Amino acid sequence: MIYTFATLDPRPTDSARTANDALLAKEVLGVEVTVPVLADRCTAGNLDPQHLGGDAATAAIEAALTWPLPPAHTTLATVRPDADSVGA
Repeated sequence: MIYTFATLDPRPTDSARTANDALLAKEVLGVEVTVPVLADRCTAGNLDPQHLGGDAATAAIEAALTWPLPPAHTTLATVRPDADSVGA
């Protein structure tokens, strides 16, 4: 499968909104997108069991083992490229 990877910009600035709008116009799977307004726009879902009212005991890297693969050419995006989100 062919995927692209990106970081969403959580800042409330015009440049961040413009960049996020361009990215979110595509098929996007969020990976730990912890900003609700951005998570809601991830068309392929948001792999984030720990945040936004989810399962605080399960890390994204663990949940990724059973998460279905998104369609080819989906962008995998996060707001925080840390070990858990990038590993997932």
